Parts: sequence; structure tokens; C-alpha cells
Amino acid sequence: MSRPADVLPSLGSLSLRYGWLAALVVLPACQSNLVVGAELVTTSDSAKTLPLAYASAADVSFSLDARKTSAISPFIYGVNGYHTTWDGADVPKNLTLSRSGGNRWSAYNWETNASNAGSDWYFQNDSHLGGGNVPGEAVRPRIQGALDRGAGVIVTVPMLGYVSADKNGPMGVDEAGLATRLATRFRESRPRKGSAFTTTPDQNDRYVYQDEFVWWVTQTFPQGVNDPNRPIMFSLDNEPDIWHETHEQVRSKVNGKSGVLGYDEMVDRTLAYAGAIKSVAPTAQVFGGVVATWSGATSLGRWPNPDPTAGTSDFLNFYLKKLRAAEQTSGQRLVDVLDVHWYSEARAGGKRVNDDGAPQTPEMARARMQSPRSLWDPTYDEKSWVSESTGGPIRLIPRLRDKIAAHYPGTKLAITEYYYGRGGDISGGIAQADVLGIFGREGVYAANLWPLANLAAYGGSGARAYAYAFGALKMFRDYDGNGGSFGDTGIAAATSDVEKSSVYASIDAQGRVVGLSEAYIPPAQGAVALGFAIPAETVVRVADELLEDGRAEHAFLGVQFGNLTPQIAEQLDVDREGALVLGVGPGGPAALAGLEPGDVLVQAGGERVRTVEDVLGVLRRTRPGERLELTVLRDGREQQLEVLVGERPV
Repeated sequence: MSRPADVLPSLGSLSLRYGWLAALVVLPACQSNLVVGAELVTTSDSAKTLPLAYASAADVSFSLDARKTSAISPFIYGVNGYHTTWDGADVPKNLTLSRSGGNRWSAYNWETNASNAGSDWYFQNDSHLGGGNVPGEAVRPRIQGALDRGAGVIVTVPMLGYVSADKNGPMGVDEAGLATRLATRFRESRPRKGSAFTTTPDQNDRYVYQDEFVWWVTQTFPQGVNDPNRPIMFSLDNEPDIWHETHEQVRSKVNGKSGVLGYDEMVDRTLAYAGAIKSVAPTAQVFGGVVATWSGATSLGRWPNPDPTAGTSDFLNFYLKKLRAAEQTSGQRLVDVLDVHWYSEARAGGKRVNDDGAPQTPEMARARMQSPRSLWDPTYDEKSWVSESTGGPIRLIPRLRDKIAAHYPGTKLAITEYYYGRGGDISGGIAQADVLGIFGREGVYAANLWPLANLAAYGGSGARAYAYAFGALKMFRDYDGNGGSFGDTGIAAATSDVEKSSVYASIDAQGRVVGLSEAYIPPAQGAVALGFAIPAETVVRVADELLEDGRAEHAFLGVQFGNLTPQIAEQLDVDREGALVLGVGPGGPAALAGLEPGDVLVQAGGERVRTVEDVLGVLRRTRPGERLELTVLRDGREQQLEVLVGERPV
């Protein structure tokens, strides 16, 4: 919803029971065009707009400081398969990055468009990706579809070593049949051809060349790899740490030993295929690692068995060191982006938060909304096997940034698969919105949602299954239905309670302040006053202050107020309306002025006080550093106090 500033009403104090809210605020330089709107609904009775820029209640407070800014990568607003609908659900407009990835692409034969389903479906070779027998035709419409939507795209380059030779259905995974299988059902995939490329390769020889595939992409889309807004980028396969499970038809157990990769083998493949890509497209960005799990990131999926050469060394540390050494030797960076996949292991009732088929209890919803904190929060322990392995809070993004800084500085970071569950519920929408805000603030370069809803939980309707997750994407990329987007420059934003709320803010290319706020009300707390009281004049003033010098000041007393109910008034022997002082922060302006719990404020700055909202109205017109005259009732008698108004702390 939206309305001009001159008719935007005061929202007052908002009281909820067991609810969630997510809201958007846009503060343009032109006051007459001010728009405040909410995209996700609340589970409370009232669906009111919840602006960002000023929070007045003691329960949760937000602060912004635009003197502290950071760049936000445009490529974090991605989805796997942007060229299509997902299960009949329309994917939001104005997203920035598509990805053609997943198990299907590890054995993709670009010459014939044959691929292998792996463990997803009987390890069968088939024509599922489409394209007939026209070289590259399964890839071309996927790239074109992303470009037509204004998005970049990540194309998977197979690195498994073998690609499908036919489209003839299932096959076994037994050790005895491995040699025959590789000889009859597959073609050998090689990184370099070593001879002239052609757009019509021989489909009957024994080999498929990946540098020729990349060359075909560059010939089909000549400006692709160098387009700053819609780049074509390349991924070194998909989840190699679990090939021995997902592609056991190629990585079968031999002599009783699993076909899991070794560290050296993974590095050798990376250097060979990345080098082949760069030899054809030197300026293309290459994504490497692409591991499926935290076990993959730390042990390449070998845990608890050590690597033959590296032992129990951390895999990503090993990987980054080897890539850095390769660049120092060759003078060329081969892998530009470290890529990991992240599916949270946080649980409720023994079930993962992204298990759409699990009982969706209040505890599950709360766990889902808290779980994005594992991406960054040094105080949050999700109590999963991952946090056990890290010895406490996961801090995924800072942890990965630290690895990069220590072992291969300049490498970008991507999370090209993730899903937090129940995209058709408000809790899933809140988690998705939080994740996008975190990606921007924490410096992630690229990210792609993989929608994994259990459609049965939504009566088979994809539109219902992704309503809130896609709504979160819309909040960041199309909040007004006309391409209105979260900005590309982040503003430092903080909340007083990271468990109950999140806040993100930015400045876009037009100089508008664009922000997102979220709040969660735990059921155990009953009715909680959030008190987001924002008249239009206050929002406009905040916008002007932010745009003028990057900072908005808010008057602060250090008092928790409550409305004076008739029952409390009778107990205190008070026969007048006023705002009850519930608590006074130690060392704050009110404490220094002598205000005490149990006082009833009846006048502030010469204005009569009947309710908490009256106090907030006075504070909105008061600047930090000004003196404010207060009249309070204490023990049935009026007392005059003077408070030196402070500034709300971060």
C-alpha cells in the first residue's frame, strides 16, 4: 500500500499477539513523492504500514547512520532458473541473476543436450533438459530468458569427467558394470580440445570438449561475459563433494572404496577446467568450489576419513591456497568467486527449518526466522551439527570472508543455492527478506534462491507455496510494481534487539533512502507494544536529515512509558490522565533529571500529556541537546523536573 506524505496518518502504537511484520519505507528527496508501503501482511488483526526510519517504543528501537556506507552487489537478488515459472508460480520481476545449475548439469553433453538425472531419478540418461540434438540448445533459451529479463546468468561447465552419450533411460551404479557403463553410456569430457572449434561438433566421437562449449556460448552471446549488468558467468560444475552419492553411476565404489574426491584431484580439475574457460573467455568470471554442505566446505565430504595427502586440513583453506599459488605461477587468476551452497541445519522438534513437510508449529516458525542469524551473528548458536563442528556460532559469511582474506585475497563470495523453508508462510517470507538484507550488508557478491517447497503442503499450488518468499524478493526488487528497488549503497542500520527484529537501509541511484524492517513477536510475550509511531512530518524530517548529512537524530529520554489504565490510576490514587513511567534507564537523561518508576507524566514542554502517544509527539518535535520541562505526579503531588534531552543510542 502507498500514499502521499501529505495524507499519511500517524500510525500510533501497534500491539500484536504472536505475529510477524515486514515493511518497506522509501524516502525520496522530493517530499511530495514520499511513499511508505508494506508488502507482507501481518498475522494480527490490523494490517498497518510499519515504517522503518524511527522506532519509538522501548521494546525495539532502530537507528540509521548514513555516514557509514557500503556497496551492495546487484547480483544477490537471484534465483535458480529465472527463465521459467516455478511450479506454476510467477517469479518476481526485476531480479538480477539466474543460474542453470543442479545435478542435471554435471553430465550435460552440450553437443546433444543429453544429461543424467543422477540420484534424483534412477541415474538415467534422458532428454529432460530439452533442446533436441541441436548443440547447446538446452542452454541457449535459458541464457536468453535471463538476459531478456535484464538478469545475468551463471552457466554450469561440467567437470565430472564424463557426460551422457545417450537418452536411453536408467542405469546401474554397481562396481562391476562401471567400465562398461563409462564406455557405452557416456562420453569422456575433456577441458581442452586442442584444435579448431566448431558450432557443429562431431556427435559420434568419444569426446566432448568444455572449452569448445564455452566458446560456443561466447559466439552465441558475443557481449555476454563483458556485460556489466547482464554478465554470463561460469560455474565449475555442481556440488563435487557429494558426486560419490549424486553421481554414483560415474563415481562408483571401487574395491569397496567410495568414489569421493580427494583434495588434490579437486584442485587439479579446478585448474584444468578454469584454465580452459579463461583461455577462451579471459574476462569471464568463474565460480569455483560450489560445495553442497558444510562438510564439503571443511573436508570435501570426506569426514570422518582424512584426505590422503592433506589429512584433516580444512578443505576451503587448502583450496584457496592452491588457487593463489596457481595465480602466482601463471600470472592469471583462474577462479574469481568462491561458491558455496547453504541449506540451514537449524531445527525445531527434530526437523530442519527448510523441511516443508514437517509440522509447522510456532517453535518451527520461530526457529526458521532466527536461523538466518547463523549467516553473521557472533551471539547466535543454532544448536545444529554445523554449530557443533564450528564450536558455537557459525558466522558463515564472516567466517568465509576470513578464509578468503587469509588465503586468497580478492576472491568474491557467492551462495548460489539456499532455501529457508515454507515460502508460502509468513515465517518463510520473513526469513527470505532477512537473508537478502544480510547478503547486501555482509558483502556477498552473488546469490540464488532455490525454491524447494513441498507442494503437497499447499494443495499442489506453486503460487501459494512461494507467495511469501517471492513477496520478499519483490520488496527488494519491485516494491511498487514498477521496478522500485532496494538501493545499491548500504546505510549502517542497527536494531536494539536482533532476536525480535531486523533492519536494513540503503540509498538508491536517485538519492532515495530505501529501507526494510521486520519484527517478530514471540508467543510467550503476549501483547507487545512495538510503538512505530510515525506521522508524515516525522518521516519527511528524517528523510531530509539523512539526505542532508547522512544522519538522523532522535530525541531520547531513557524511559519506558505505559498508558495509565483506570485500574492503575485507582491504585496510584491518580485522578488525571497521563503517561505512566514503567522504567527509567540508569544514567540516562530521565534518571539524571530525577524521574522515577511510578511517576505519572501529565505535561511535557508545556503540552498536556494524556497518553504515551502525546509524549512521543513532543519528543518528535524536540532535538537532542534541548531542555524539556516536565510535570509529573508523584505520591499525589505535582513535581516540576527539567530534563536535558539526549540522543537515542545505537
